[in-house]
Amino acid sequence: MAKYLVLKLRAMGDTVILTSVVECIKKNDMYADIDVFVESDWKAVFEKNLYVNNIYLFTRYNFKLFNFLYEKIFLVLKFLIFFRLKKYDYSINCNASNTSAFLSFLTGAKNRSNHFHSLRRKNKFSTVQIPDKGIHKSAIQRDLDTVIGFNFKIDGSEFPKIYISELEKAWAKNYLKNFLQEISSPLLMLGIGAGRRTKIWPPQYFAKLATNWIEQKKGCVVAITSYVDKELIEELLIYMSEDNKKKFLHTSSCSLRERFRILSLADIFIGNDSGLKHAAIAIGVKTYTLFGPESPLEWHPYSFEKHPIFYIENLSCRTATGRSCSIELCSKEKNKCMTDLLPDDVFKDLSI
Repeated sequence: MAKYLVLKLRAMGDTVILTSVVECIKKNDMYADIDVFVESDWKAVFEKNLYVNNIYLFTRYNFKLFNFLYEKIFLVLKFLIFFRLKKYDYSINCNASNTSAFLSFLTGAKNRSNHFHSLRRKNKFSTVQIPDKGIHKSAIQRDLDTVIGFNFKIDGSEFPKIYISELEKAWAKNYLKNFLQEISSPLLMLGIGAGRRTKIWPPQYFAKLATNWIEQKKGCVVAITSYVDKELIEELLIYMSEDNKKKFLHTSSCSLRERFRILSLADIFIGNDSGLKHAAIAIGVKTYTLFGPESPLEWHPYSFEKHPIFYIENLSCRTATGRSCSIELCSKEKNKCMTDLLPDDVFKDLSI
């Protein structure tokens, strides 16, 4: 029985996509013993995943000195002693960094694949060739490229999955009953946050969409939010009537796993291009994604029919400095890639 350590120290969406790699390993080696090493914030992604034996966590600290000591001393010792004693046969490192590649090397695994995406960077400490380095492709396929060097077969069915138990769904139903003043179907869930401001649809647009859903579809709306979305949810609520707020709820006090449980009850999810969108798809919810500055080719590796997108084509500002726009503040174009997606037009296209 071969032992695998799968590493990825990236954001939530990247971590959700990593589940497709775990599935691929299990398809190719049904007796695989798989551990994962991911950011501590995203542990919930792999909970209940029967393909994974152990979830090991990487912690980021707010203080640079703490991070330095943690990465350069504590983790090095942990990998040299604890992880090396695990005697992994394979170390698979998707979207590698200098830190994760070095940790992969320290495991002592004879078979190592450390995938640095940039064409200019070598795949440090790798023992195999990784194909199509630097080529613009879907995030799922790019992660799967990390295992191709081990002659694993990829049949196209590999797909991100987050597993929610029936008990967890029952918990979510009870949560909604306790915190929604009025409950009715269909249930729309919103993802109002994103990694940076230029990827965020205006909160007043989300408020208009929620209002249309409550008044015309006669359903309820839940914004799947965390504490970092506090300002966004406060701004959104300014634009909603008191009556409509009775059918509106946000989840800022919930843990990530609890938010996944609630999300599993959605009839439809609509949100910005964010990790939450990937989570909704991995849970099995129909989604609509509001794309702005980045490319759907890379960050929407899903069926457009099952998971439609709203996206304004051929904006010259989007590709002025590369294959997508990465600016933090769009003062010149007023974020038109998002603001020109009007809520009434979006609402007309939603179907359960």
